[in-house]
Amino acid sequence: MKMKIRPGIKRALEIVMIMIFIFFLTNSNEFEADAFNYDSLSTEVGLVALAVKNKEEKPKPVEKRVVIKKKSEPETPKSYETNNSVSVTEEGSYSGSLTGYSADCPACGGRLACINYNVYRNGVVTYPDATYGDVRIVAASRNLPCGSIVAISSPLTTEPMVAIVLDRGVGGNNLDLLVATESEAIRNIGRKKMTFNILRSGW
Repeated sequence: MKMKIRPGIKRALEIVMIMIFIFFLTNSNEFEADAFNYDSLSTEVGLVALAVKNKEEKPKPVEKRVVIKKKSEPETPKSYETNNSVSVTEEGSYSGSLTGYSADCPACGGRLACINYNVYRNGVVTYPDATYGDVRIVAASRNLPCGSIVAISSPLTTEPMVAIVLDRGVGGNNLDLLVATESEAIRNIGRKKMTFNILRSGW
């Protein structure tokens, strides 16, 4: 069904359309400027939006954590608990008693506890160490591993005596020096105060 528009309304609409047309004609320059500004603004907004988007898409840098390293402390030397509650370590001087024994003593069989070697049968009181050469033989407690090298300072010699631990049967920090005969051990050594340094711990 076709709608009929009254003549008065139709005329009013035509006048309005003419006025709008005239308005656009008289203000065309402003509208073009506005349109230009709008396009420029749109471009700028688009660039800013693109930059923001790219910034958001970039992975955030990982924050670097500053780690302050503590000064490395020197390694604690290997220690051995002795029977008299003194800690024997690889560094420093340690005090004890030095005695003497021989392979021909009544309770001795002549065989060393650390190696399969009979000093009584072979008649020796030294041992050929690969590093330290010919060194004296001592008995020590299990606080010092077999093969340990010690430098003994005592009234027996003016210079420290280098010896290797090859036998057992002594307690604490004490050392028992192997000599040729029991009489020599009693006469020349007896029981003397001494200090020793550990030059090597075990083989």
